[in-house]
Amino acid sequence: MRGEVCVGAASVLSLVSMILMIFVHVGQINTSTIPRRISMAQVNVSDYSAALHISFTDPFDDIYTTNASAPLGVKAGLRKFYGFGLYSHCAYVNSTQGHCGNLTIGEQYRPYDAITSDMAANYSRITAALVEGTTFHDSSYLGQSTKAAYWMLLLGTICAALALLTAAALFAVFALTGVQAISKVTREGRYLYKDDGSRFYIKGIAYQEQGVVVESADNDFGEPSSFIDPLAIPDACARDLPFLQELGVNAIRVYSVNSSLNHDACMAAFSNAGIYTIIDLALPLNGSIDRIVPAWSTNILDQYIRTIDAFSKYDNVLAYNVGNEVVVNNGTAVAPYVKAAARDVKAYLKSKSSSVLVGYAAINGASNFRDPLANYLSCDLSGGNQDSTSIDIYGLNDYEWCGDSTFQSSYARTTGDFAGYNVVAYLSEFGCITSPPRLWTESGAIFSSDMSPVWSGGIAFSYFPASSVQGQFGMVTISEDGKTVTTSEDFDRLKTQYNQVTGPDSPTKGSAPAAAYPSCPTTNTTFVASTTLPPTPNEAACNCLLSTLSCRFTPATNNYTTVVGQLLDTACQLVGQKGGSCDDIGGDGQTGVYGRLSGCDPTIKLSYIMSLHYQLNDRNVQACSFSGNGTVNPNAPSSVAAADAAASSCIANPDATFVPSPPANTGGSNNGGSASDGSSTGKNNGAVKLIGDNNALVGMTVMALVSIASAVWTLA
Repeated sequence: MRGEVCVGAASVLSLVSMILMIFVHVGQINTSTIPRRISMAQVNVSDYSAALHISFTDPFDDIYTTNASAPLGVKAGLRKFYGFGLYSHCAYVNSTQGHCGNLTIGEQYRPYDAITSDMAANYSRITAALVEGTTFHDSSYLGQSTKAAYWMLLLGTICAALALLTAAALFAVFALTGVQAISKVTREGRYLYKDDGSRFYIKGIAYQEQGVVVESADNDFGEPSSFIDPLAIPDACARDLPFLQELGVNAIRVYSVNSSLNHDACMAAFSNAGIYTIIDLALPLNGSIDRIVPAWSTNILDQYIRTIDAFSKYDNVLAYNVGNEVVVNNGTAVAPYVKAAARDVKAYLKSKSSSVLVGYAAINGASNFRDPLANYLSCDLSGGNQDSTSIDIYGLNDYEWCGDSTFQSSYARTTGDFAGYNVVAYLSEFGCITSPPRLWTESGAIFSSDMSPVWSGGIAFSYFPASSVQGQFGMVTISEDGKTVTTSEDFDRLKTQYNQVTGPDSPTKGSAPAAAYPSCPTTNTTFVASTTLPPTPNEAACNCLLSTLSCRFTPATNNYTTVVGQLLDTACQLVGQKGGSCDDIGGDGQTGVYGRLSGCDPTIKLSYIMSLHYQLNDRNVQACSFSGNGTVNPNAPSSVAAADAAASSCIANPDATFVPSPPANTGGSNNGGSASDGSSTGKNNGAVKLIGDNNALVGMTVMALVSIASAVWTLA
């Protein structure tokens, strides 16, 4: 719940409590008809004379006075009704006429003494003989201890008034600063809607400084090997926020984040500005699904979950992407791994009652692989119109519109291809640089009635400078000290276009077609993905297996991620020469066959193959060395058959799918490329947290102790 909502609710409750407590106070000093009926205790003695008459047979009618204005406490005559309050007590000769005493505040509660002080001396003596040793006459709840109730109510009234004034001041500050809860965005079929029912369009920009790009033969895409987490640098977020607001964006896309860093300040700043985040869960290098040797394994799943857990407390996370351009034209067999990632991430989010969308950002290309991939990612494998294995939002990195193009010559065909798509679709990147200058006139088309029935906005690429095989992107430059932003003409043109477009508010939320999940597309020569997905990675089973392996990977270097792949290649070659196989650790997304260890961490896979090599070489110690990266496990089974039996016991159901659990080591660092938070100190500079803040805990503790002490004092 947002802070201003809490403050507003507290203000209302404080006002109500203060009014009630003031009414109680007023009721004890005002003798008007209505408030004087509010008493702490009321005593009816109108039948007391009749009781005395029955006991003594003599008439006792003169025990009462009929003078409503007679003073109290001077034996001027008993009244028929008494009401006791905080300040004094009142006595009434009938139901309407009476008189109140004029005693000091915090008067002790002694009802017996007050009543008998109005009786004539002879009647008070008779009463003393009749009423003896009762709770009404003599009790620990009477006398001096009753002053506590008065003081607690008085202090409570004062505190309620102070709470009301403080809350009103805070609420005014929220109102003046324009801080409001960001609207929740939900999916209805293939469209997005805000809380008020209006349609939501992504009007965003890619927001991440580029990491180090190492040019190599196996890096055709020019992807960085490291990253800078832009959501962990409060000063940079504060620096950039005015420019993002100037652009008129309502969303940013971030490609890699470090779950171990603090993101409170940036996420709060963007939320308060009405800016949502689309967060890619993958990291460079080992933190993503590989296009060439794909795997959906425990290390990647754990990394994804750590990121989800780190961002679960923020209200402006719109979607998590499980991959970016993983599937390419000649590599569609990797698609089952992406769909398995979406399945498990979606199951985890549902288990946490999270409505954040699960998405994928696809590379544009020939429709004979692009369209089947999109349909494959949003289909239901069971054929039962279920969403458990479907993505919620599909992004297309589309750079078709170059220069001063038109809808018909650029986006029309692609839009037609996706006309019947079943989930939310948007352009996860746009902004062609091959025909400069970038005019950004495609913005008008993206948010027009030509495209809005199919697309829900897009992400302009990119705020920060970025190099690619096509050339240079970016709309701003940052000074060397990181403090100054200089905008470009690209920035100005995008600002002009973004600030003059709003998508049509149609269809209405009530008329939007319900979500539907069709059966999966059949394979063809260009799309070969199997409908059998990899299982959910099972960390417990993999760790169980590791304990049984006879040769374990013990890296000779701290930066072991760089050697795991090389050692796996070497070990598989050696095992193959001995007649063995690495099928247990691999998988094939085209045939839908996955090894029983395919979901394990690469280091466990390596230990398994090293153990197999060790066993095939008659348990020769040198066969476990692998240049000092392997160590014999003396507690492992001593034969191949025993080792295989132990492995089968640990991984009894290798094809199982289930709801993932949080990683055992929730504080672990992200796997993948190296990360940097720039100049961030990692301290909590963000939104104030009630329970997590030490000062709040101290205050709550003091309040609790005061409440307990007050209760004890009152009831003692």
